[in-house]
Amino acid sequence: MPAEIVIVAQLWVAEDKIDEIADLMRRCVEYTHEHEPSVRPFALHRDTEDPLHLTMIEGFPGQPALDAHRESQFYKELMTRLNTPGVLTRRERLVLEPLGFGEPAKGYVG
Repeated sequence: MPAEIVIVAQLWVAEDKIDEIADLMRRCVEYTHEHEPSVRPFALHRDTEDPLHLTMIEGFPGQPALDAHRESQFYKELMTRLNTPGVLTRRERLVLEPLGFGEPAKGYVG
Protein backbone atom coordinates (compact mmCIF):
# COMPACT_ATOMS: atom_id res chain seq x y z
CA MET A 1 0.00 0.00 0.00
CA PRO A 2 1.48 3.41 -0.91
CA ALA A 3 2.07 6.02 1.75
CA GLU A 4 -0.73 8.57 2.07
CA ILE A 5 1.25 10.76 4.45
CA VAL A 6 4.97 11.36 3.98
CA ILE A 7 7.05 13.14 6.59
CA VAL A 8 10.52 14.50 5.98
CA ALA A 9 11.98 15.36 9.37
CA GLN A 10 15.34 17.09 9.47
CA LEU A 11 17.53 17.35 12.55
CA TRP A 12 20.70 19.35 12.95
CA VAL A 13 22.40 17.87 16.01
CA ALA A 14 24.86 19.55 18.36
CA GLU A 15 28.33 18.16 17.67
CA ASP A 16 28.76 16.77 21.18
CA LYS A 17 25.41 14.95 20.92
CA ILE A 18 25.65 13.39 17.44
CA ASP A 19 26.73 9.91 18.54
CA GLU A 20 23.98 9.73 21.17
CA ILE A 21 21.27 11.01 18.82
CA ALA A 22 22.38 8.83 15.88
CA ASP A 23 22.12 5.81 18.19
CA LEU A 24 18.73 6.95 19.50
CA MET A 25 17.48 7.39 15.93
CA ARG A 26 18.83 3.93 15.00
CA ARG A 27 16.78 2.47 17.83
CA CYS A 28 13.76 4.48 16.66
CA VAL A 29 14.07 2.98 13.17
CA GLU A 30 14.46 -0.53 14.57
CA TYR A 31 11.51 -0.06 16.95
CA THR A 32 9.27 1.25 14.19
CA HIS A 33 10.25 -1.52 11.76
CA GLU A 34 9.47 -4.15 14.41
CA HIS A 35 6.28 -2.68 15.91
CA GLU A 36 4.73 -0.68 13.05
CA PRO A 37 5.12 -2.76 9.88
CA SER A 38 2.64 -0.63 7.90
CA VAL A 39 4.94 2.40 8.22
CA ARG A 40 7.17 2.38 5.16
CA PRO A 41 9.50 3.77 4.32
CA PHE A 42 10.95 4.68 7.67
CA ALA A 43 14.57 5.47 6.98
CA LEU A 44 17.29 7.61 8.52
CA HIS A 45 19.80 9.38 6.29
CA ARG A 46 22.86 11.53 6.96
CA ASP A 47 23.84 14.54 4.86
CA THR A 48 27.05 13.70 2.98
CA GLU A 49 28.27 17.29 3.34
CA ASP A 50 27.19 17.89 6.93
CA PRO A 51 27.48 14.86 9.24
CA LEU A 52 25.50 16.69 11.95
CA HIS A 53 22.43 16.88 9.68
CA LEU A 54 20.13 13.84 9.85
CA THR A 55 16.97 13.32 7.80
CA MET A 56 14.16 10.86 8.48
CA ILE A 57 11.88 9.89 5.61
CA GLU A 58 8.66 8.35 6.91
CA GLY A 59 5.66 6.98 5.03
CA PHE A 60 2.34 6.35 6.77
CA PRO A 61 -0.61 4.56 5.13
CA GLY A 62 -3.00 7.07 6.74
CA GLN A 63 -3.73 9.29 9.72
CA PRO A 64 -4.54 6.38 12.11
CA ALA A 65 -1.03 4.93 11.58
CA LEU A 66 0.57 8.35 12.14
CA ASP A 67 -1.51 8.87 15.29
CA ALA A 68 -0.54 5.44 16.62
CA HIS A 69 3.14 6.16 15.89
CA ARG A 70 2.97 9.43 17.80
CA GLU A 71 1.20 7.75 20.74
CA SER A 72 3.91 5.13 21.24
CA GLN A 73 6.01 5.41 24.38
CA PHE A 74 9.17 5.25 22.28
CA TYR A 75 8.12 8.26 20.19
CA LYS A 76 7.21 10.27 23.29
CA GLU A 77 10.60 9.54 24.87
CA LEU A 78 12.37 10.37 21.61
CA MET A 79 10.61 13.73 21.35
CA THR A 80 11.42 14.54 24.98
CA ARG A 81 15.12 13.93 24.32
CA LEU A 82 15.17 15.82 21.02
CA ASN A 83 13.45 18.80 22.68
CA THR A 84 16.02 18.94 25.47
CA PRO A 85 17.92 22.24 25.22
CA GLY A 86 21.37 21.84 23.67
CA VAL A 87 20.64 18.62 21.77
CA LEU A 88 19.55 20.08 18.43
CA THR A 89 20.71 23.27 16.78
CA ARG A 90 17.82 23.25 14.30
CA ARG A 91 14.79 21.15 13.40
CA GLU A 92 12.42 21.21 10.43
CA ARG A 93 9.57 18.98 9.36
CA LEU A 94 7.48 18.67 6.23
CA VAL A 95 4.22 16.71 6.28
CA LEU A 96 3.24 15.85 2.72
CA GLU A 97 0.39 14.14 0.93
CA PRO A 98 1.00 12.64 -2.51
CA LEU A 99 -0.77 13.89 -5.59
CA GLY A 100 -0.24 10.45 -7.11
CA PHE A 101 0.33 11.55 -10.69
CA GLY A 102 1.51 8.98 -13.18
CA GLU A 103 1.91 5.31 -12.48
CA PRO A 104 0.93 4.31 -8.93
CA ALA A 105 4.20 2.42 -8.41
CA LYS A 106 6.17 5.55 -9.27
CA GLY A 107 3.87 8.36 -8.11
CA TYR A 108 3.87 7.39 -4.42
CA VAL A 109 6.55 6.84 -1.80
CA GLY A 110 6.43 3.42 -0.19
